[in-house]
Formats: sequence, structure tokens, C-alpha cells
Amino acid sequence: MLNRTGHFWEKRYHSTGFANTDYRRALNTLRYIHANLKATGIQQGFFYDFSNYGTHDRLSNNGITQWHPSFLELGRTLEECAAKYRRFCQKYRLKAKPKARNHWDSKFLPSIIKGGKSKKLSPGQMSLP
Repeated sequence: MLNRTGHFWEKRYHSTGFANTDYRRALNTLRYIHANLKATGIQQGFFYDFSNYGTHDRLSNNGITQWHPSFLELGRTLEECAAKYRRFCQKYRLKAKPKARNHWDSKFLPSIIKGGKSKKLSPGQMSLP
């Protein structure tokens, strides 16, 4: 309603599901999960304790993870799928977040400091000659 942004004004978290047949979105989501920590600098690589990236890259079996059909569509053999997925993850780059706007002081305070808008005087406020 007030057109303000920031963690105080916005919803905390929003997520939507997608169809299992949406292979493009499934691959992009999987890549985000696997590559985001490396891209942000939190991790040095794709392999770490709480990631299942190894099941896709090294074709290992952790007993939990199942390969999504979109992963299996990447090649004719599992090795080809793993190699293409590896290159796909290595190309991941963070998208820059848009600059926050309309914070409390983003427009109001600078207008006060600069002197604000010049006010039009009504005829009753004009000084007489």
C-alpha cells in the first residue's frame, strides 16, 4: 500500500511449486541449490557435507537422492549427463539484486536536506509591496 521495500515491509519467504514435467525450471532450481553457496563465497566448491551434488557429479548413490528426469535428459549415458550438469553448474553466476528503493529515508530525508520543493504561496501569503 505504501510502496515500500525491505525486510520490515515485505513478506519473509515466498515459494511456488512447479510441475515435474517443467524440466528447464527443475534444472535451474537444482543448479541454484548446488551452486549458490559457491557463488556467494560461503563454500569453496560444490562438494560439502550437506549437499547431494556428488550424486549428480560423481554418480554416487547416497541412498536418498533420485535423479530428476531433467538430469537424465541431458545425455545418452549417465556419464554424459554428469559432465553436462557439471558444466551447467560451473556457469552459474549470481544475479545482482535490484537496488532497494522507497525506504523511509530514501526520498523524505534528502528532500528536507536540500530544502525540499519550493512552496507556492497563496495570494493571502504573498507579501504586499
